[in-house]
Amino acid sequence: MNYIWISVSIIIFLFVLLTITVFLKNKKPTMNKHTVVHTTLYLIEAVTATTILIYLFGISEEKLNFFEIFRNYVFCFTVYNGLLYFTFRMHDTLVLDSLTALRTRLERYMIHTEFEKIIPDELLKQDKKDISNEGVSFRQKDREELKQIINSCYKYNLGKLKPNDLRFILKKKIAAIDHDIKCYGFTWMNSIFLRMFK
Repeated sequence: MNYIWISVSIIIFLFVLLTITVFLKNKKPTMNKHTVVHTTLYLIEAVTATTILIYLFGISEEKLNFFEIFRNYVFCFTVYNGLLYFTFRMHDTLVLDSLTALRTRLERYMIHTEFEKIIPDELLKQDKKDISNEGVSFRQKDREELKQIINSCYKYNLGKLKPNDLRFILKKKIAAIDHDIKCYGFTWMNSIFLRMFK
């Protein structure tokens, strides 16, 4: 049996299945159709990556029976999943660190606005300093958001922004951060295709 023939056959079948399910999902979306689309995308990625690894490891030259071919696919799939998992986990951990640091700062501001107290200038100055410090692990997007929030906090301290307005801004940002943090725990985040197309 030839690896390329098996892989191409499976990928063609999966693309046909994907096309049909995407068409049906767009006509009348249901959870089951979404599940089939996501599973099919993941299988296309898995078969493609596994086939590439089989050729990189030089396994494709061997003449094997079905069970040896299956074993080689499972081995290469495991290697691929391991590489992907550790790569994504390291990246995602840095993003989660940035989101958590931002959320912590917003909660500190929230405590002051809850009791309508002035946010200490030292706190705002330190956070402003952290924005420009490359040693602090903030993503650029989070740096920009924190900069905007700090500006809103200065307006609040000067009486140009009502406590309820700042609380609304802070709660809205915290809710968005919580959503982002939860997304990084989803299983589909371990797939390149699902990260790109979801």
